[in-house]
Amino acid sequence: MAKSRLVIFTDLDGTLLDHDSYDFRPASAVLHRLRQLDAIVIPTSSKTRFEIEPLMADLGIHAGFICENGAAIYLFDDAQIANTAEFEPDGHLLRRSFCQPRKYWLQQLKVVAAEFDGLYRQFSQMSLTEIAKLTGLSPVQALRAAQREYTEPLLWLGSAAQAQEFIACLAVQGIQGVFGGRFLTIGGQHSKGQAMAWLQQQIQAAFPHQQFTSVALGDGQNDISMLRQADIAVRIKNPHNPLFDIEHPNLLTSTFTGPQGWAECMQQILATEE
Repeated sequence: MAKSRLVIFTDLDGTLLDHDSYDFRPASAVLHRLRQLDAIVIPTSSKTRFEIEPLMADLGIHAGFICENGAAIYLFDDAQIANTAEFEPDGHLLRRSFCQPRKYWLQQLKVVAAEFDGLYRQFSQMSLTEIAKLTGLSPVQALRAAQREYTEPLLWLGSAAQAQEFIACLAVQGIQGVFGGRFLTIGGQHSKGQAMAWLQQQIQAAFPHQQFTSVALGDGQNDISMLRQADIAVRIKNPHNPLFDIEHPNLLTSTFTGPQGWAECMQQILATEE
């Protein structure tokens, strides 16, 4: 029987990237080993395509990525990792989107805005200086973060109870609200898990005789859907938030945070898979 090939769906901020410094160097050696093994690594993030694409070369990853909490999948047009019949060209990338554009959700948000006035700040109403200060990003990185295509991050200022009420009101308007590492992100009824499952089908269609083992790694609530989809789920310890609850038959939990925890758990997986 042919050896199983790894397909790894990884969150970025707080997982493969350090929550505060965005450094990934503690994971570099494992990323190199994954390239040697011909593993497919798919960053799966709330970040925009404009943030993720420049990171790909730094990380040594050249297949594709899932952006804005599963709103869209982008593949490099020469990656040849999946059936691309349902993708559309977008420059040197191929794109498959799963929801309405950002402006649609901003319009829907206005319906509930008055009731929750003062309880949140919209990304689209912040200056680049504010975004940089809130996130620790450089001015150039803050500009890339602001170029959202499908979703709108909100800085939540209210209580947890008010947040749940707000999310329930959003749902009535067909809007999904999901907390990530720093923000409550609103958008369509998409998720990292749904985009991951769809892309897995396209990968399998491109390699019908290949067996795959899927791994998903994340540190936030918005990662739960993809961890549930994976053969192996990895919770990365977050320095600022408690571990989320999830039931999974093959669950690993890191003892370290960020890229150190990422490398720790991936090394455990490689030790059993190789």
